[in-house]
Amino acid sequence: MRTPTNRSIIPPRTRLDIAVLLALPFPACIYDPANGIVSYSNSFFNQENSIGLIELLEKFNYRFLTYNDIKILNHRIKLELKFSTRRIYYKADQVKSVEINLSFIPGNNQVLFFFNEIWSQESALSKTAYIEELVHSIAEGIALIDENDNLTFCNKSFASFFGHNINDISGLKLLHIIKPAVIPDLFLQIECLKNFQETNFEIKITNDKERVFLVHATPRTNKENKYNGAFFTFMEITERVEIEKELIIAKDKALEADRLKSAFLANMSHEIRTPMNSIIGFSTMLKNEGLEKKKRNQYLDIINNRGKHLLSILNDIIDISKIEENQIQLINENCNLLQFFDEIKEIYYNELAKQEKKEIKFLIHSENIPEDYNFITDIAHLQQIFVNLLSNAIKFTEFGVIELGTELTAEELVFYIKDSGIGIPIDKQEIIFERFRQVDDSITRSYGGTGLGLSICKGLVTLFGGKIWVNSDSVNGSTFYFTIPLKKMLLEEARQCYGIKEEKNYNWEDRRILIVEDDSTCYEFLAEVLSSTNCKHEHASSGPEALDMFKKGKYDLVLLDIQLPEIDGYQIAKIIRSSDTKIPIIAQTAHAMSDDRQKCLTAGCNDYISKPVQFEILLDTIYNYFM
Repeated sequence: MRTPTNRSIIPPRTRLDIAVLLALPFPACIYDPANGIVSYSNSFFNQENSIGLIELLEKFNYRFLTYNDIKILNHRIKLELKFSTRRIYYKADQVKSVEINLSFIPGNNQVLFFFNEIWSQESALSKTAYIEELVHSIAEGIALIDENDNLTFCNKSFASFFGHNINDISGLKLLHIIKPAVIPDLFLQIECLKNFQETNFEIKITNDKERVFLVHATPRTNKENKYNGAFFTFMEITERVEIEKELIIAKDKALEADRLKSAFLANMSHEIRTPMNSIIGFSTMLKNEGLEKKKRNQYLDIINNRGKHLLSILNDIIDISKIEENQIQLINENCNLLQFFDEIKEIYYNELAKQEKKEIKFLIHSENIPEDYNFITDIAHLQQIFVNLLSNAIKFTEFGVIELGTELTAEELVFYIKDSGIGIPIDKQEIIFERFRQVDDSITRSYGGTGLGLSICKGLVTLFGGKIWVNSDSVNGSTFYFTIPLKKMLLEEARQCYGIKEEKNYNWEDRRILIVEDDSTCYEFLAEVLSSTNCKHEHASSGPEALDMFKKGKYDLVLLDIQLPEIDGYQIAKIIRSSDTKIPIIAQTAHAMSDDRQKCLTAGCNDYISKPVQFEILLDTIYNYFM
């Protein structure tokens, strides 16, 4: 037994601490953090001193602290922080746990460590049993095989992975247990192990469902350094693989979306610039003083047609936005099918002339339709579907015939439009109904268009509650089908939309209209249209001016722009409506998105016209309020 040196100069306080220490019934010591040594220990440590704390513990087989632990302890002691923890360790082939506590010695720079061994049922386990329990608690599958590929040991997770009872698979071939989807892959990996190579690989299992495992395998050797089997760990990565697949799909979709966006922007630039080229070019040529009247009228027709083409592009973009935001409301009207087909025939020949095509034979199969066959539908939107489909049929048909017909059933109407054009490849017959998608979206394509027409058709047909599809090949052309659920009607409640049109008289010489418009060119157009009606009209170019004129004057109607300086049209409508609940207010605005109409009506407007204003629509709308 070693005794402390210079025992006579130990301060009284420390001597008292040592006395207490010697009386403790469990291992304890006084630790000097400044020097990193145990200055004194009790009889459980044979009263060792001047020895490092780790050396002291290891000397008596207490291996539960490391040098890093001591480093952390010294830091806590420096900050005067208490320390208490519990550690598990092996001693005499037994598993034990010990509680470690630190206590500061008052008036001294040293600390007291004491170690309390805690016995439990678990601590009495043998080292082998403890390790076995630990192995069975691991989530990854663990397996050992011998040199003949027979299983000698596995944990519970391994057996569970492959649907076996752990007691039933010992001694079986690894291949028969896991039954991989690709057997040669496993053979190849085992050959690597027999050549003393560690290996990592993925393996697929297809029992009730496909599962994927990441496998790490390490060869084992005997005393003669010969192959003696292998150690395997199996980690299931099915979810990770699925996520990776989804990420790859998402990446491909993002790349495709980016490609389509670029193609769409290039296409839209072409579609807009082409008619703009004609509009600007022929507008400039109209300035030539010596231009013949015939030529002037021809140029004006070109400008008008190209302007309408530009408007149709903008309308398509707005329509697809309305469809996607579910902002289209269907209006139920009584429709006579034969009269509807007559109007479609007129639209067809107008479209044929617009596309400057040679005469293509057009057939309407209406023999099976009774003259009084009426049904309830939204005529305008049904007509829009036919216009888009006919426009496509004409575009992709150079010669031959275009046919239109319907099949009548008790539940629905099945319409079809058939052409003898170039046809659509099978792999493109689904994507053509997606927005901005076309069979050929490259810059070298032969046919124009924005790629929105069929998407609009699909959206409208879906809104009706029907479906749309196409049958097509390069020999027979394409046939587009779509269904419209049949709505029963009561004739006395139905609103007849066909027949003799009312003759409208646009003579409003006793009427006075306030035009609120900040753009001088737009005002000149409106003034020119209204001049044919003999009405009196006055102009306000700003919000405050409009309110002042309305307050002072007496008007029968207000044509109101929405985007105005100082006070916008919504506020003007609210102010006018607060003082006059009867005067008609018609919004005429370039705000043409899905919810703009409702905003105008909510603000107090009676009606809404989107720019560019068509004079027929303007006059008809005003007429409704002057009747």
